[in-house]
Amino acid sequence: MADPWTPRPGSGAPGEWRDAARRTEGGESAPEWHAPRLDPVEEWASEIRTDAATQRRRRENWLRRQAADDASLVGVLVDLAEQGHLVRIATVGGGSHQGRLRGAGSQVLVLECGRTRVLVAVDAVTTVQAVPGDDDVISPVGHRVDDDPTTLSDLLSHSVDDGVEVTLVTRGGQVVSGEVASVGRDVVLVRPDRRTPLVYVVLDSLSEAVLPLSTRSG
Repeated sequence: MADPWTPRPGSGAPGEWRDAARRTEGGESAPEWHAPRLDPVEEWASEIRTDAATQRRRRENWLRRQAADDASLVGVLVDLAEQGHLVRIATVGGGSHQGRLRGAGSQVLVLECGRTRVLVAVDAVTTVQAVPGDDDVISPVGHRVDDDPTTLSDLLSHSVDDGVEVTLVTRGGQVVSGEVASVGRDVVLVRPDRRTPLVYVVLDSLSEAVLPLSTRSG
């Protein structure tokens, strides 16, 4: 009987079993499998495709890193405002607000949270996060610049004489509520009620202001 591992005359096609003359502990021959070789042109083309894919991934990663290097808080806020997704924003005063970001400039942002409108000084923001589960959230690149000079005090001045209660929060966490009687150069005058003296709040100390959504501010 012919040795099953001995090549037949004329055989030798790629991938055929060969007797590698290797021996196991029991003394039996162990066959070795020779994988079929690729066509040289196809092998070369495969290497080119692999190299191209690797270079493409490296370039995409580099572009993402470059965009991240140019990111700014204002740029992130502008991107999120355009997407219209729910966001959660925390401030240095200890506040945490969740709502739709309706506008963002270099100095102030505007959130709509249920029946209230929240004005937040940009430099008082500590964290910003798109709310998970709110449609398909696209992480903002944040590399754009918004030079709108509007400030929190500019928007707050629209509530003067509206007769609505406004809640002001300082960067230290102090809360002052009442009607806005006036907004001066560096101070806002708040009337808690008609029998209580005015409270003078330094504008630079403010981190946020909460107003009814029906007011004209923002």
